[in-house]
Amino acid sequence: MFDKCGNCGRRVVGGMKDDLGVFCSKPCRAWFAHPGFCEGCTSVSTEESSGGTSTFNGIGTKLYGGGQPCSICGSVIQTKWFCVVFIPVIPISKYRVKYPAPQRFVSRKLAARG
Repeated sequence: MFDKCGNCGRRVVGGMKDDLGVFCSKPCRAWFAHPGFCEGCTSVSTEESSGGTSTFNGIGTKLYGGGQPCSICGSVIQTKWFCVVFIPVIPISKYRVKYPAPQRFVSRKLAARG
C-alpha cells in the first residue's frame, strides 16, 4: 500500500507510478530518469554552484522561477534573489537548477552570453 520512492526512499502516498517505478514527486522521477545535467545544459552553464540558500525572519537568499525546462534532464532556470520579508529585492544571478529530491537541489551558474 505504501511503496517507497524509487529515488529518495520516502514513503509514497499517492505519488506517481510508471514504467520506471513509484515516485513521490516529479523532481524525484526526473532525477531517477536522468541523474545530473544533460550535455546541453552543461554547455550553457559553468560548474559554479549557487551554494545554499537560507532566510532568517524572511531575510536572506532564495531561488525563484522555473522557466525554460529542459526536455532531456528536466532542469529549469531559476534566479537567486536577496529577499526581505520573503519578497525578492535584489537579483544575484541565474542558474540551471535540478532537484534530486524535494527540498534538495543542485545548480550550475548560467554562462555569460557573449
